[in-house]
Amino acid sequence: MTKKKPKFGFIPLLNMPEKSHESIQPPPRPGRSVVKDTKEQPAACYKDFTALCRRVKGLKCLSEWNVKKLSDGVVFKKTVDPFFIPELEIIVDDSLGFTVKVYGCY
Repeated sequence: MTKKKPKFGFIPLLNMPEKSHESIQPPPRPGRSVVKDTKEQPAACYKDFTALCRRVKGLKCLSEWNVKKLSDGVVFKKTVDPFFIPELEIIVDDSLGFTVKVYGCY
């Protein structure tokens, strides 16, 4: 007669007491839907460079920024007093492409 050895890490189920009451399982979570891209453009998009230039003139939130209008773009700079390099610099060209620099690094 061979004696059965329990495997290491397994809990023996023989002679285990049964539960005196069944616990109520929480309801399953509802399934999530996949977010689909919308083809509508938001109202804040500019159709051309002149529309951007017109909108920049009236913005009050640019009081901390230095705005420099060029013939082929607009440069927004936000400087901090103890530094010579601007903290943030956003360069928007006439095709509405932009470049962001943080302390001089792209």
